[in-house]
Amino acid sequence: MFELVLMFFVGVVAGLCGTLVGGGALLPIPILILLGLPAHVAIGTTRLGIIGLSFAGWWKFHKKKLVDYKLAWLIAVPSIVGAIAGAFLVFEFSAQAVEYVVAGMTIFILVLIIFNRDLGVKKRAPMKSSWRNVIGVVSAGIIGVYSGFMGGGVATFYAYLLVLVYGQTFIETAGTRKPSAAISAVIVTGIFAWKGVINYSLGLAMLPGMAIGSYIGAKYSDKLGNVWIKRLFVVVVLVMVVKMLA
Repeated sequence: MFELVLMFFVGVVAGLCGTLVGGGALLPIPILILLGLPAHVAIGTTRLGIIGLSFAGWWKFHKKKLVDYKLAWLIAVPSIVGAIAGAFLVFEFSAQAVEYVVAGMTIFILVLIIFNRDLGVKKRAPMKSSWRNVIGVVSAGIIGVYSGFMGGGVATFYAYLLVLVYGQTFIETAGTRKPSAAISAVIVTGIFAWKGVINYSLGLAMLPGMAIGSYIGAKYSDKLGNVWIKRLFVVVVLVMVVKMLA
């Protein structure tokens, strides 16, 4: 019972942070491992909880008209295909090597965001290139592979894509990435369930917690504003990098 209550509240915190800036899987995965779950089972169990985060956030951002559906569906298809591939790859390769590569790329982009004060805070024009959508689709597919493979901080990378390539603010990215995240979460969870690596009691305890946290985060996103969300984004990414390099 203690573990179920613990994972519910872990889900609330993860959902609150994850729906705004990403990193929703960074907190529950290590805690589940500390509770004795193997790494693959911890990842699979967290995926079940993320279904609640993704759909609750999507619904609330939709009601606030903060989902750019044209852009959302553009990145959704390659993201979902990539996620399916990544979910199968997680059983074949070491996650540590992937984490090192992602950590290096994250540090580079984080420096870019920190030193460009208006990036993600003010609305800016999309990348002026006939290759913009090609870059966007390919990048979404690569991020999708990572989301299926590991998932920790995947929303952060979608935020990078939508800010740098499409000129969105952080609040806008939080809504636009939700459709692909929600659909991918269901499909990837199904793959992990098929592989038999989900602890359903702990996952189902997290699911409503993540949904509640995500709903709260989406509801008050405009009150926080892009500046504070950017600050929270930087903190979450720094934690993510430390975890990956540890």
